[in-house]
Amino acid sequence: WLWSGQIQIQNSRNTIVRNNTVVVGEGYANGICIIQQNRNCAGCLPGHSGASPMPAVNNTVTNNVMVFDDCHGTNGEVADNFIADIVASNNTFDHNTYVHRVGKAAAAPLTQFSWCANNSTGAPVCEGYTLEQFQTVAKQETHGTVIYGSGPCPPSAN
Repeated sequence: WLWSGQIQIQNSRNTIVRNNTVVVGEGYANGICIIQQNRNCAGCLPGHSGASPMPAVNNTVTNNVMVFDDCHGTNGEVADNFIADIVASNNTFDHNTYVHRVGKAAAAPLTQFSWCANNSTGAPVCEGYTLEQFQTVAKQETHGTVIYGSGPCPPSAN
């Protein structure tokens, strides 16, 4: 999941995370993450069986640099309740730079992006994506940049 983000937005709204350098060191968990759990609040999105979540909506992650020392770590958003709400949340990741210390061949097949969207049947789900899927399927990071180093994932990452 996306716990232990170096920057973590938990059930918050209207947050802007920008101009940071985040290093996900070898063996550490995740980069910048948005998490929505079932947190109640008075007056929030009425109509959810009487218990409305505090939704993670209108959050922007932009102009950050995320450095990954190994083949671990994920960025993006997840929800364990009311997934349809986060699908329509207006959360965005764009104009960020991702630096992988490993080569493109090692980093490319990794699903280092999590995002909640409607799947091909229209059901809301949270899934892992490669960068290309994050850009094309999730419509995120359309202006993002990836810089690759050289070499394979370290043995501890396998």
